[in-house]
Amino acid sequence: MDVTLSRYVLPRSVKEATIYLENFAGTIQLLALFREFFPIDWQAATASFNKINFGHEQCWELAEKFLELVERELFPINYNRFDYEREEVVDAIPFFPQDFDYFDDIEDFVGGSRFLLELYTRNFENSSQIDWDKLQALCEATPDPLSYLYDAMSVIDHSTGTYWLDCHREWIEIFPWTSEAIILLRDQWKEAQQFIFKFNSLINWLEENPSHQTEIITFWNQARI
Repeated sequence: MDVTLSRYVLPRSVKEATIYLENFAGTIQLLALFREFFPIDWQAATASFNKINFGHEQCWELAEKFLELVERELFPINYNRFDYEREEVVDAIPFFPQDFDYFDDIEDFVGGSRFLLELYTRNFENSSQIDWDKLQALCEATPDPLSYLYDAMSVIDHSTGTYWLDCHREWIEIFPWTSEAIILLRDQWKEAQQFIFKFNSLINWLEENPSHQTEIITFWNQARI
């Protein structure tokens, strides 16, 4: 059966009816959030709808507009990059950490990112012998981009205080479609972007000149216990 036509087939069992109602309730929740977070877009999107024939498919069209707005205005959900099942989308916010995943083989990394990773992970002794408070103080008193070292290491260490950068393949958080979760992820995405900017800026600086690695090592050693 054509997928589009199948959406209009009525449930034929209690199980199908339950799934249908749960999905419909989830879609309605998305519409409520649409109206709450994007009231102007909501008015424009609903102005042309025929309220008499307003059904599940019309609701889903609006829900998809909401998902596109979340992606564009609030935080990444990669909605258009993956072939989501409708049930997956309405059950929870599609959340994908933007972390620096050092659980991969270190050989997979190159350039500045590999240098920072090796500095951090070398037998894990380097990082355990570092006074992180001292490193942070040193960074605060140092010009950019060397001042970004503490935050860059926080990205590698998954200790930024943001779900976007601290969650990883061994720790995935599930967020329901609620106002509170959206606000939390929106605000933390803004913070995460600052960390990402500093991390990438430091990597670019490292790759501009090999001597910058020596500067990093010297600076890093100043924070040793």
